[in-house]
Amino acid sequence: MEKEVGTYSPLPWRVVRTNSDLYIYSAYSKLEKKRFPYSNGRVIAKVADYTAFSQEKNAQLIAAAPELLIAAKLALAYLNRKGPGDAASVEYKLKHILSKVIAKAEEHEADTAEKGEYRCNTRHK
Repeated sequence: MEKEVGTYSPLPWRVVRTNSDLYIYSAYSKLEKKRFPYSNGRVIAKVADYTAFSQEKNAQLIAAAPELLIAAKLALAYLNRKGPGDAASVEYKLKHILSKVIAKAEEHEADTAEKGEYRCNTRHK
């Protein structure tokens, strides 16, 4: 599963607070870490919702996104091995939701590949 996440910024992602803002940083690759030893990592996003509760919660959710995507893919693979199941079952509904979430997370990547556009999510080693 780690290989699949290779197109995204390196794990872990974490929240870094400044005086007034929250930023999401990803880890540096080993080479980048040597070049920038005092940096927090690679900036992924700035969380701009300035209501304190929402800002913190949104930042934590964004930082957990890569691991949540891995968990969704693993859960879907597990459920797919169990067979189709009854349309009213929890497993069937869960498979549908997991499929939608995974597609949403990978939508931009699929769109740019179809159009032949440059991908901003490059593989980091």
